[in-house]
Parts: sequence; structure tokens; C-alpha cells
Amino acid sequence: MKKTLQLTAAGLIGVCAASALAQHSDVLLAVQDNQLVTLDDDTLLPAHVFASALGELGIPGYTDDPGYASDSLSPGEIVGFNVTRSLLLWDGAHFVPPPLNERLDISFSSLTVTADGDSGWQEGFAFAQASPSGGLHTHLTFYVKHPDFNPANPFFNPISGGAYVLLLEQTSDMHAASDEYAIVFNNGLTPEQFDQALAEAETLLSPGCPGDLDGDGAVGLSDLSALLTNYGVVGGATFGDGDLDGDGDVDLADLSELLTYFGTTC
Repeated sequence: MKKTLQLTAAGLIGVCAASALAQHSDVLLAVQDNQLVTLDDDTLLPAHVFASALGELGIPGYTDDPGYASDSLSPGEIVGFNVTRSLLLWDGAHFVPPPLNERLDISFSSLTVTADGDSGWQEGFAFAQASPSGGLHTHLTFYVKHPDFNPANPFFNPISGGAYVLLLEQTSDMHAASDEYAIVFNNGLTPEQFDQALAEAETLLSPGCPGDLDGDGAVGLSDLSALLTNYGVVGGATFGDGDLDGDGDVDLADLSELLTYFGTTC
């Protein structure tokens, strides 16, 4: 945690989400109107996209960044997470399911939840408790694994280049869950390419453009075609397949939402 967190209502209300281009910042947690909110570690402003990079300690696919921190939770508050959508990979042009059934393990102690390209919404677990003064600082581990991953040889892990996108919400035993946010994990992109991946991740979360399935900055025929191709899928659907509401299927609710924003430039 880089700074002491001091919040006022005026500092949160009506403020646009801050850019998250700096890597390895913590996800700061605070409470506004009885709901958890996620804040940028540098600006202390609301943020919904956080950056990280895989390969920590020289181990391909591994990192324990970002961490989670706060000094303004309720004493004893228990914090956890849920995975809100399937794992995505930014391939330089589009968000796609990771190839070859690559997966991302989210772990703390003996607890693990695994996200992959068709896992959809998943219940996570509690992983931290605020101190009597409301403070908290801890780390989950994030580990992207190739299907041939063998823990006896973790340095053989030929996962895809690009940026993996994990979509989450923070949960609490005392307050409402946070809005959805994204952690974007760089795996071999240049700084300029990774900045583009971070910017495109914002479009996944933007309420003004929820139908941009292919991440090209507009809701158009290619998005509609993708949804209609998968229309009627009853389980395991991803955002890129047309599952706009994150319930794992592609149905009339998803089509209606896309058509509401059809023609929108994000």
C-alpha cells in the first residue's frame, strides 16, 4: 500500500474512474453508500481496471500482484471475491477465450478457484479480515497454466502471449459487493501494446458499450453476428460469445441488451 487512504464523500462522488496504466498497484478497498468500491493506489480515485504482469520470480504465468489494501473498512470486516465472467485473452485485436484450455488459478493458502475460457460466473472465497482499526493488506496468487503444466517443472509453461483479463467483484460480510472490475495480466506485450489492452479492458466494463463483444470500440454487425451464432447456448458462454449478463447462456436478455446499444461507438 503506497499511501494512507483518506476518503471524503466529495472525493468519490461524481469522479470518473482513474486510468490504471501503472503496473503493480494495489487494489484499494473502501466503502461508499454501504457498497465496497475499488480505488486506484496512486490517485485514490475509483478505478475498475488494474494492471499486473506475469512471470514474477522468473516463473512463467505466475504473480501475486495486485495486492489488496485498505485502512477504512469496518473493524473485523471479512473480504472475499467472486469471478464474474470467463477468462479472456487480449490477442492484440480482440478479446477471445484463451486457447488450448489455458486456465488461471486464483489461490490463497489452501483455497483455489480456477477460471478458464468457458467457466463463467463462479463463487470465490473470503481471504482477508480487516484489523480492529479497519486496516487490511494481503495478496492472492494468480497463476496462468498451460494444459501441460506440471508442478514438478513450473518453468515449462508455454502459455499464450498477450494480456489475460480476469473479471471480479469484491465481496464483504458487512457491505454490498463492489461493481465489476478487471485485472489485466501482461504476458510479453510491449508497454504500448499493454496500454492498449488496458484501454480495451475498460470497454468491457463501460456501461455505455456493453455490446462490444470483439473489443473494436463499436457495437456493430460483427458483435451481433457473434451473439446470433451462439444464441441458445445454455451454459459456459463467455462475454465474447454474447453472454452480456454473465449468467453463462446466450438468450433473449443478451440479444435485447446488445440491440439497445447497436450502432454505438464506444
